[in-house]
Amino acid sequence: MQQSLLERLFSIKEKGSTTKTEIIAGITTFFTMVYIVFVNPSVLGDAGMDKQVVFVTTCLIAALGTIAMGLFSNLPIALAPAMGLNAFFAYVVVGKLGYSWEVGMGTIFWGSIGFICSHLIPNPLLVNGFHSAFIARGNWCRYRLFYCVNWL
Repeated sequence: MQQSLLERLFSIKEKGSTTKTEIIAGITTFFTMVYIVFVNPSVLGDAGMDKQVVFVTTCLIAALGTIAMGLFSNLPIALAPAMGLNAFFAYVVVGKLGYSWEVGMGTIFWGSIGFICSHLIPNPLLVNGFHSAFIARGNWCRYRLFYCVNWL
C-alpha cells in the first residue's frame, strides 16, 4: 500500500494517530490561535508600529515557525508571537518607560543574540538544568513586575 506524503514525513501511524485526526487537530489549532493575527497588530500598533506590517509579519512568523517545528523536530506544535510579551513591550517598555519601539526591538534583538550565544558556547552552569531554572524564575518575576507596573 502506498503511504501518503504526510505519513512518510511524520510517521503518523507509528505514533498511534491517523492522517484524518492530525488534519482535524491542525484545523482546531489554527482556529484556536488565529486571534493572534488580529490582536497582535492592535497591541503593537499602540506602541507606534505600523499595524499592516505587524499583521503580515505575525502571519509569516506563525507560519514559518510552525512549519519549521513540524519539519525539523517532527512535533505537532504550533508557534506564534507571545501575546503577554507583546503587551509588556507595548504598554510597559514603550508606554510606561517611554522608550521608542525601535529601541525596544533593538534590545530584543541583542537579547536574542545573547540567548543564542549562551547555548552555543559550552557552559558548565548549563549542567542539570541550572540555566533553565533561572529562565523559569526570570519569567515568573517578569510577569509579576508587569502586573505591578500596570497597577501604578
